[in-house]
Amino acid sequence: PTHLMRSPLEQRHWSLFPLKSFGGKGKEDGKFDICHNILVDTRGETPSLLISDRQNNRLQQHDLEGKFLRTIDASLGRPCAADIHGDLLAVGELDGRVSLYDRDYKVISRLGDEHKDRRKASNQVGPEHWHEGDLIAVHGCTFDAKGDLYAQEWNVHGRVTRYRKVKAR
Repeated sequence: PTHLMRSPLEQRHWSLFPLKSFGGKGKEDGKFDICHNILVDTRGETPSLLISDRQNNRLQQHDLEGKFLRTIDASLGRPCAADIHGDLLAVGELDGRVSLYDRDYKVISRLGDEHKDRRKASNQVGPEHWHEGDLIAVHGCTFDAKGDLYAQEWNVHGRVTRYRKVKAR
């Protein structure tokens, strides 16, 4: 589905009911071609929604009512996942990398795509073609409490890569 629905939680019965939907299929601002992840970003003064618009290769920002605010990055490789730790935003990309952003959405780093000629964006790449540090098809990512980043890949063989947070020199 390409429409997102915002629903309040009725606490006594733990039921949800639709309040508003937004989006729809398309390439225009505020439209989607496979919404693949949604994350509430509370790092700023006003919380916002970060939505991975996978087939349009972009990360969109919306307010909590669904109003389009901006495209954060339109040069992603099929974003599928996102997580926040402190001021750091990580976006996992099916085309084989994780992009890291600061709290102002400026790119800090792109992980996992140092070797451009590697096999990627496929769930059939076997372990014999895996190289340390190279990602193939990121489908999920999350931080642990220490700030280490885990990238889970869409792969029939199963693969998780851990990036350890180290202090800058």
